[in-house]
Amino acid sequence: MGIARCIMGFAGHMIDDPKRKIPRFPPAAEPGVRFAIQGCLDRYKPEIAVSSAACGGDIIFAEEAIKLGIPTYIILPFEDQEEFIAQSVSFAKDNWVERFNNVLREAKRVLYVNPKKYRSDIDYTSNQAGIIFFLLGVQEILKMQIVIMLLYDNQAHGDDPGGTQSFLELYESFEKANLFIAHEIIDLVKIREQISKRENL
Repeated sequence: MGIARCIMGFAGHMIDDPKRKIPRFPPAAEPGVRFAIQGCLDRYKPEIAVSSAACGGDIIFAEEAIKLGIPTYIILPFEDQEEFIAQSVSFAKDNWVERFNNVLREAKRVLYVNPKKYRSDIDYTSNQAGIIFFLLGVQEILKMQIVIMLLYDNQAHGDDPGGTQSFLELYESFEKANLFIAHEIIDLVKIREQISKRENL
């Protein structure tokens, strides 16, 4: 069941680098992830959607929100888009760069935490704080409730700074102050298990 007037923020893992040895978000999981995101958007019907735009969960979430006509705000860690693409999009090959460009073109607005070039991994951690504070600002002005959607693998280890694990930790610190009404976790472990069961039929 949805809730009255909400804004939804998203964070989630990227599609696996082809060189990744232990799968976390393999390309085969994209249909299952998309279906889960669609279901969450349908349940809550947010009036505003907010995310970054890395390959994988971010872009899928933004695509689905835009498809539904939800005003979608993209928050990037720094303004150098070519550097962001090199670090967080193009390694996945396929058509992810094109999809990144489409999402930015269709977004209501693209915002930058650092209006300069990439400095260090602190930019990605700051980006997560930027998403959180954007949500809090909208909540205060428009009196909307906040819902967080996370695409997460709780078995994964070694997330880089600014990864989904650190977003979850940041979210939990704010949750203790009762600043969020709800959160939804899309479990990548379960989605991978479903793929494995289908392959073994």
